[in-house]
Amino acid sequence: MDSEAIVKTMMKYDKDNLEMKIRIPKDEKDEVLEELDKEVKNMLQHSNLILALGSKAMQDRHWKKVYDLLEAPMPAGNLEIGIKLEDLLELKADEHVEDIANISGYAEGEAALEANMAKVEGIWTEMAFIIVSYRDSKERFILGDLEDLMTQLEDDQMQVSSMMGSKFVTIIRDKVEKWEK
Repeated sequence: MDSEAIVKTMMKYDKDNLEMKIRIPKDEKDEVLEELDKEVKNMLQHSNLILALGSKAMQDRHWKKVYDLLEAPMPAGNLEIGIKLEDLLELKADEHVEDIANISGYAEGEAALEANMAKVEGIWTEMAFIIVSYRDSKERFILGDLEDLMTQLEDDQMQVSSMMGSKFVTIIRDKVEKWEK
């Protein structure tokens, strides 16, 4: 699910509840509104946890770290089916929000590096080398205009070099090292 949309929706509900409470005379109580307000506040207190767990960059290896942190076995089967916030709260995930946010942040960093590496690979897969005849020979060729190619090469060398210096490179280190060489 889209964790950011969930948190935004809950914040809107909180604002709407406040506006509705203001409209109700002070000597009256609306039990439904009170219950809704209680539920919304309960969800909002978990908004940082929801945002961390809702990262689309989280993969099985990151979820394993979360469950290891919670000292619980990872659910069997496909994680894409879903994990309930309620189940994670029962495992006291709300007591580990900072650590879970760190795992989620690491997942985001890894995903960004993987995307950058895929972009570099894509550029060089599509790169066309211009060749021209060497002098008047029909059997010998040389590379033509290399300016754009060299510029791209220098840019990608810098990018790959900076990837190697990243703390998130661990998962794709072999691929980045290969490209660096």
